[in-house]
Amino acid sequence: MTGNTSPDTSGLDASGRNGHLAAPALTPYPAWARRRDVTITVFLWVLLAAAMVWAISYVIGPLLIVVLAALLAYALTPVTRMFARVLPLPFAIICVYLALVGVLGGLGYLFVSNAISERAAAPQDRSPRPFRFRRRLERELVALAQTLRHG
Repeated sequence: MTGNTSPDTSGLDASGRNGHLAAPALTPYPAWARRRDVTITVFLWVLLAAAMVWAISYVIGPLLIVVLAALLAYALTPVTRMFARVLPLPFAIICVYLALVGVLGGLGYLFVSNAISERAAAPQDRSPRPFRFRRRLERELVALAQTLRHG
């Protein structure tokens, strides 16, 4: 034994672990760099959200048409299957859609013809109510102004 009683530290790193290199000292992250990075990140997220909204605005119209067509086809499936018992499937589909167009056209005709006949039977006084109310309001205000002047 030699006179040196301290342990052998030749293989130890700064943390005292044997065989591992010490981590380099971290420099503090400047506040201005953090603000810059946060600002750029927020800006890029907002830009990404705006781009997604823009892209969705172009896709939503056709997508809505496809969804409505799918719902219509799903709703007409039972009637189509009933017709498909006596007709081939393509003819059954054509018949069901033609019948739907006919029913909607007939209902539209009934509503429009009824609205036209109601409008024809309406009184011929075409002045809208707000203008009649405005004239009455003007008369009342003129009378009030004359009362206040002379009163």
